Amino acid sequence: MLITSLVSAVTLFLAAIGHWDYGLFLPFRLLVCACAGLLLGAAWSRQAVGWQVVLMAILLLFNPIVPVRLTTDALVLLDLAASVCVAAAGIELS
Repeated sequence: MLITSLVSAVTLFLAAIGHWDYGLFLPFRLLVCACAGLLLGAAWSRQAVGWQVVLMAILLLFNPIVPVRLTTDALVLLDLAASVCVAAAGIELS
């Protein structure tokens, strides 16, 4: 799970600093959503309520089924914040 969370964190970071084709955002959302779901399961089993709240927010923001539409500036900030949170959660919950 640590590898998965670090891959997701790097993906979020690259999405924040790069200019990517719009077609890459669906696989990007799928990866981040799946990783947040896995980490949420780990947080649930360890009863880490703080991580549950953070990871649920990430899961909802990056879900591919009902995408949340935001400005580019807001997305960059959320991508950076989410990359730090996913990496920290992966390290702590592994």
